[in-house]
Amino acid sequence: MAHNTSGLPPLDIEPFDPAPLYAAANSPERRVDPARERARSLRALGLALALAAVGVLAAVLALG
Repeated sequence: MAHNTSGLPPLDIEPFDPAPLYAAANSPERRVDPARERARSLRALGLALALAAVGVLAAVLALG
């Protein structure tokens, strides 16, 4: 059932303008949210620490 014939109150939604998204997609400039960049760095650090821990554990088990 269409919204305009359902008896519900009218929708007050502004029309979506995709122009800024298209402009950003076509731009060679890369902009990353600082919070997202920080999270990416923390994930990379966590992965490196986990790999180091696995390496140390493997070395200890190989020697033991």
